[in-house]
Amino acid sequence: MINPNDLKYMIKLLDDPDESIREKVCRDLKRLGGRLDALIEEQGIFLTSSQRGVVDGIKKEHRRKALEELIVRLSVDDEKPGDLEEFVITLSEYLSIDSTHLKIKQKLDSLTEEYKESASFLDAFSLARYIFKVLGYTGNVEDYFNPLNSDIYYVLNEHKGIPISLAVLYILIARRMNIEVSGCNFPGHFMAWFREGEEIVIVDCFGGGKFLYFDKIRKISPELYKYIKISIDHENDDLDIIERMIRNLVLAFKKTGNQAQSDYFFTLLEILQSDLITDSEE
Repeated sequence: MINPNDLKYMIKLLDDPDESIREKVCRDLKRLGGRLDALIEEQGIFLTSSQRGVVDGIKKEHRRKALEELIVRLSVDDEKPGDLEEFVITLSEYLSIDSTHLKIKQKLDSLTEEYKESASFLDAFSLARYIFKVLGYTGNVEDYFNPLNSDIYYVLNEHKGIPISLAVLYILIARRMNIEVSGCNFPGHFMAWFREGEEIVIVDCFGGGKFLYFDKIRKISPELYKYIKISIDHENDDLDIIERMIRNLVLAFKKTGNQAQSDYFFTLLEILQSDLITDSEE
């Protein structure tokens, strides 16, 4: 059992000249798992560049394992409230060493409270206007295939992302206030949608929160209407969104020349789909 109060002394031993001592300390630090970074921050422990390298390596190993365990759970368990948020946070921690569960939760909560204080009426319309018009969240056109566009922590900080990550941000904040917003798994361009009375309103989050009215789409483009209707009628659940986010990362890493990471996310996709395929056959 590791005493957290001994952490600062253990960290110093990472620079010990004796390799056997350094290896033992690493094994002990690994047992702290996801608590390691939080404990270092809480105790205000300064890390040298070499110590930071070791700690970051331990964090990456833990976060990779956490992501894999989550994908396995999602592939076999029934969907639960909070699965989407848990996935995007776990994914973010894997993609960005500076990202933490606490930081993301705090940013989402803060954004939600700021919206509540600024809005005279809380609904899907005003929330979309606040996120995409007032705060200026929009599509990252210049660097579309950057894998960090799928990282919710990056999106929150940079105010830009790809269609699905921006839609997920909108959905997660809406859920905090029990506002009904769903995903529209349209081929090539993920969007969000909600009902306003009898009207279905599509939100193009990548396009700065542009509103598209379903009835008008039917009149202007019957072909586009057909595809969007199929997506809405399917009622995309969290697993559909998660699957598409992983698919995007397979492509993004491939496009940016990181075949190893592309293959890794393809493996995660296969794990996630294994049970989905079984379910569809039963």
